[in-house]
Amino acid sequence: MKVVKYSGFLALVVVLSIGLSGCLTYGLVTLAKTRKTVDSFYALIGEQQYDRALDFYSDQFIQNTSREAMRQILDNVRVSRGKYLSHSLVSWQAGLSGAHGSAIQLRYKVHYSLGTTVETLVVGNQGKIDGHEITYTDEYGQESPPIVI
Repeated sequence: MKVVKYSGFLALVVVLSIGLSGCLTYGLVTLAKTRKTVDSFYALIGEQQYDRALDFYSDQFIQNTSREAMRQILDNVRVSRGKYLSHSLVSWQAGLSGAHGSAIQLRYKVHYSLGTTVETLVVGNQGKIDGHEITYTDEYGQESPPIVI
């Protein structure tokens, strides 16, 4: 009789494990794809091909922040922080992005020739940037108020 009780519990554990591993696998695959998208975005920033980099922003983003305004922001970052050098992932989390379904939020430390920024990007399930926050840091790594776009 004890075997029957434990087999029900074991079945529940197996079902939950399969479900959780499926979510984890989906999250990791999505993260890998999203990181490639962001890497391509920053490659264009490094080449100062801002007009092509703007193609990575979603239609919803561009409705709220025009291409011209975002181009000016990218230019301002270049003027104040210098030439793009590299970026490194600090943290990430998966979640929901309102009406757009799932999204991944990535937080990067971005190094430029004259300083560093911390940039948070929200990439929706269409592989486009739905949100972008740029925070300047000083020489001690302290963050100044973000530029929320």
